[in-house]
Amino acid sequence: MSNAKKKKSQAPVALVYTITLLVFMAVFGYIAYRLILQMDSWKKDETTSEINTDPSFNLMFARVSQKGALTDAAVIRFSPKEDKVIIVPITAYTVTGNDGSTLAEVYEKGGIRQLEKSVENVFGIKVDNYMTVSTPAFETVCDIIGGIVYTPQEDLYKLFEKDADDISYQAGKAVDMTGHQITQLLGENVFSAGWSGNLDFLGNVLEQLANNAFQQANFTKTCMDNLYSQLTGNGETDYTRNEYTENKSTLNEMLDKHLNKPAVLLMPEGEWRESARFLPATTYINDLKEVFGGNASKAAARIDANSSAAQTDLSSAAAPGLEADTKSQSGQALVPEDNGDDAQNNEPADDAGQNGQ
Repeated sequence: MSNAKKKKSQAPVALVYTITLLVFMAVFGYIAYRLILQMDSWKKDETTSEINTDPSFNLMFARVSQKGALTDAAVIRFSPKEDKVIIVPITAYTVTGNDGSTLAEVYEKGGIRQLEKSVENVFGIKVDNYMTVSTPAFETVCDIIGGIVYTPQEDLYKLFEKDADDISYQAGKAVDMTGHQITQLLGENVFSAGWSGNLDFLGNVLEQLANNAFQQANFTKTCMDNLYSQLTGNGETDYTRNEYTENKSTLNEMLDKHLNKPAVLLMPEGEWRESARFLPATTYINDLKEVFGGNASKAAARIDANSSAAQTDLSSAAAPGLEADTKSQSGQALVPEDNGDDAQNNEPADDAGQNGQ
């Protein structure tokens, strides 16, 4: 009788323990659940932060003649994470689609905004801001930075009415070039490779200017506002003062690192047709996508390797009897002997040469 009473009296106590245990487990489970959710939220915040805080930006510069025609262009990517300035020179003769229209024709019909869309579509890259740059503005920017030193690989010459305007450069002889000399050579068809030679020279100019700017970092920081005004003052642009101010802090951080040669020149690869039609290669476009997606070192190394190999191929392939549509691995088209005269006499449609600017 007494044992039955003891068992009966212990039942409520066991029930209390059981309920307490269940409540504790529920509370612990809820805390653990909230903690897991919070940790997942932290991971998402970190991922979002990594995506949104990439300070890299891409600017498109379109050089325009006094007659309002596109002479050439470039997309330049400033990548602080890679400590690189990635330069993509673009010929105005780049073909944009199946209809065979060139970027020069696109600009003539649709202006800078349509040009931006076409460059993005052709090369598969994103342009953050664009600006048209006049010949005087480009020359001023070149002179502010200090010009370039150019060593021609061939004799370059062309005579004008005024002796001061003559083009006369000897192969292998280095020359200090001012902004005016640079634009003059960019606008004339004097290279044996035709307009492909002008594209190579544009790449050379932009690469040197970028490296020069970083090699004199303190000076560049003091004149950066002036450079912005020169590039945007008299042309069409969507690059606002606020956007420039934000990017300026990024550029200053890069300049403070005193980088020696941060410029990475990605010369267009592809095929020249009829001396004044350039079709970018699919492999080159894929490399650009990789570079502009953040993998600059890997893609740049690949392109450098491809360019070196291509130079060997081109030197061995340079012989009479080449087909009219000559493929270029390094952005420099080979001009067949029987078509050389036509290529030299094919003046730019935009009349962007010495007399057109």
